[in-house]
Amino acid sequence: MNIKKNAAEIYRNEITKLRSKNKSVYIFMSTATDPYQPIERRVKMTRMLLEEMMKNPPDILQIQTRGPLITRDIDLLTELRKKCEVLISMTIKTDREDIKRIFAPYAPGIKLRIKALKEIHEAGIPTQASISPVLPFTPDFPKALSGIAQHIWIDTLSIGDGAWGSVQRD
Repeated sequence: MNIKKNAAEIYRNEITKLRSKNKSVYIFMSTATDPYQPIERRVKMTRMLLEEMMKNPPDILQIQTRGPLITRDIDLLTELRKKCEVLISMTIKTDREDIKRIFAPYAPGIKLRIKALKEIHEAGIPTQASISPVLPFTPDFPKALSGIAQHIWIDTLSIGDGAWGSVQRD
């Protein structure tokens, strides 16, 4: 496994270049890899990047994850929110563990993700539930997300995000 141990330095150099050109900086963590994979417990790469962002904040930071480990960084996310716009999006495809085990057997449990989303929301950090793709769920699923997610993003696989591949913001 190849870990970019200098990721914080790379970020600092890139944001410095962008700021020198008066460029806005929007960061979406998790375009290809979840920033809160199990190895993050040991290497703390995401935490190091958030610490660097405290010194050199982007304009907008969105983190997409399925990892309840994100709650470890609530302290930094709360402080970072004072410096930039922050949105935390938790992927929760279903509320049925039997379905989750078929599609994502090694992913963190649904209850852990909902609990993490609730903790983040209660810390005053804007939250989103990403139901992507929509899988079979119980009638109680919307109730589980009520009051803990300001936004719900739905991808049905047949219609996509409704924006034909572009990202929409409220």
